[in-house]
Amino acid sequence: ESFVSAAAVLMAKNVLPQLFIAQAAMRGIYGVRFFVDGEWDAVFVDDFMPVDDAGNSVASASVSSTADDAVWLPVLEKAVAKLHGSYGALNSVSYASMLHLLTGGYVTSSPVGAFESGSNLFQEIQAIVSRGAIASIIVEDKRGRPRSVVVERASVTKWEDQLVLLKSIWGNDLESQVQKMGVEIGNWGGAWSEKSKEWTAEVQDELDYSFDDTASSQQSEARLATASSGVLHEFWLAADDLRSFMVKSGGHVVAVDFEDEDRRARTFSVELKSTFPSQVFVINGDDASTSSDTIISLRVLGEKVRGAFPRHLIGMDIYSASDFSGDFSPQEWRSIVRGSSSKFTVERTILPVRERVISISMDLEDGMTYLFVPIVAPPQD
Repeated sequence: ESFVSAAAVLMAKNVLPQLFIAQAAMRGIYGVRFFVDGEWDAVFVDDFMPVDDAGNSVASASVSSTADDAVWLPVLEKAVAKLHGSYGALNSVSYASMLHLLTGGYVTSSPVGAFESGSNLFQEIQAIVSRGAIASIIVEDKRGRPRSVVVERASVTKWEDQLVLLKSIWGNDLESQVQKMGVEIGNWGGAWSEKSKEWTAEVQDELDYSFDDTASSQQSEARLATASSGVLHEFWLAADDLRSFMVKSGGHVVAVDFEDEDRRARTFSVELKSTFPSQVFVINGDDASTSSDTIISLRVLGEKVRGAFPRHLIGMDIYSASDFSGDFSPQEWRSIVRGSSSKFTVERTILPVRERVISISMDLEDGMTYLFVPIVAPPQD
């Protein structure tokens, strides 16, 4: 299910076909690229779709899509399954890992519990969108399956209404769940819905948005792209309503950041020797990017085992200090990890999870030194 939710993000951004680097449709052969261990790698598959003994497809449930996406999606999923060894192996791949595999971006996730109010949530979403990252909301439906909704815009009216424009490919799949709070994905009658009193002519003009055929050319082009990507539902929610929905459905805000001229990656490698950190990464806040946040990503490299990628247990301990000489003794290191150091304080702990890549977003302050200590344990047999 994480595959479908991650693919939905690419459909909403109309970039799904970009993963296909070669095809011979008449012969049923396709080449698909994936971001594996820091590099783009190609996987080639045919268009024969596997079924079980009863003749049912073993692929994920279908989604609302155009005829083009009806071809792209199952072929893409087959290529992902080939990369991981089987369709069944995809059940253990998280939404964040799948996004990283499909986009090559740095994926960070924040639970709704990290935001005390709708305003705090809105500020986070607005920051993600403004820096050019892909923002999505991941929730669970009533069956516990992940479902993604893509953030298209985060706007504030002159009356200080904080609004988020969302896109969904799920149709009424979330309808019964969301109706509990009066919101039906893509077709609801609450505040800021299509026929609500909030959408005055003045507001529509200010946001350059209209629900009728008089939409601006810019909006019409955006909707044309939306239609071609198979994303059928576009709707607005107030930040407070969005947060309420996320609280009820265990939601997370997920960002996918990419390198560009302003944001470049510095790469460090560490050899896995034991569960004890074999290396400590030291970063000075003065050397960090000039942007307000820095993405820290820990990737574990490893060959396939029995046709599948092993997933290590990985996490991070992060410490900070305002006065650091550039080195520390074994005795001082022990005091750091025990929390008794007079110089370093615990900044953050990322609890270990079974992934191949984890990423976090942090503000690194000038004049501060940060220690990033990987927590890595080998995969279970």
